[in-house]
Amino acid sequence: MTRSASLELSTAALRSSNDKKQLGLIFSILLVASFLLASNYEVQAKIHQDVVLGGVNLTPWCQKQYGSGFIAKLIGKTAGDWTCERSAGDRRPVLVNKACILQYGPKAYKAKALKRNDPYSWKCLGKRAIPTPPSTNASTAICEPGPLEVAFFQHKSYKGKCSVLPIGMYGNSRALRMRNDSISSIKIGSRVNVTVCKHAANSVASASFFKKNPQRCQTFKGTDAADDRVIEPWNLEFKRIGNDSISSAWIFRPTTENKPTQGACKPAPNTAEVAVYQFANYKGNCRILSLGDYRNPNEMRFKNDSISSIEFGDFSKATINIYQHSGFRGRRENKLVASLPQLRTSQVGDNQISSIRVKRK
Repeated sequence: MTRSASLELSTAALRSSNDKKQLGLIFSILLVASFLLASNYEVQAKIHQDVVLGGVNLTPWCQKQYGSGFIAKLIGKTAGDWTCERSAGDRRPVLVNKACILQYGPKAYKAKALKRNDPYSWKCLGKRAIPTPPSTNASTAICEPGPLEVAFFQHKSYKGKCSVLPIGMYGNSRALRMRNDSISSIKIGSRVNVTVCKHAANSVASASFFKKNPQRCQTFKGTDAADDRVIEPWNLEFKRIGNDSISSAWIFRPTTENKPTQGACKPAPNTAEVAVYQFANYKGNCRILSLGDYRNPNEMRFKNDSISSIEFGDFSKATINIYQHSGFRGRRENKLVASLPQLRTSQVGDNQISSIRVKRK
């Protein structure tokens, strides 16, 4: 063999060796990538097994942990800027996970901020139930209403697609987050009632729409007990409203909760509801108003020109417009988002309100 031929063989062997190394490196990279992708799918699957129980009210945990003088205080602009603070300026750390467990019980296992830069995006998470195989004809739904919530289901006995909604007025199927005329059962959380109707509201849903259609609507009652019990299923097949006929709904507190005593009308946290009071500083007769239009005092179930203070709940999701006269006329003040202990400082004035609009932020 000549020297030239030997050199060519050596060069070819070296190239072959380099090719094998490159193939080995590529195979290793692909293996690591597939492992990471599989891990990511596993993480996503775990995330998707979580079910959102609702928002979290931090103040009760602060008071239980550190004393009645503490309240939840936002000291920054991110989700991590909550603290427990006493009036004297004493600040203590907040454990949001434990606040969720205090609020929702053992079914809550962790808290998660959906948006780091949104301090109001905290949600309490629970474990999603493992679905039963389709062959058993069991429910594929995971909706579980909490206090002041109602769940709507596509099929009877809590089966099929579903939607859980808080207190408010839902004038059409899109607002209900369900296909029109597809609801067959309802699950009602504690301390809440629901009126369901066969037709959608032509415009913005109001209290009068649900009250003036008794032949086309039906009301189902929950419980007044201050606990997390859930009423047994309301299958609509043999109810007056009928199966697969609902197009709108009004979820509201029972009137027994609107007692004419100080503090009895405290709006629930993380909801779009407000309380109106007869006297300043949240005293006297009171009523809780949920999402919707209240065109006159009768719809508010309140005496005309008798409102002197308005209260929002903790972490409220409501904004309201107040008007001097019925039908949203006269002096007004728009987009109120904070409690008013004395309405004499407002644009409308004390004992002057005759109509109110409650909207979601």
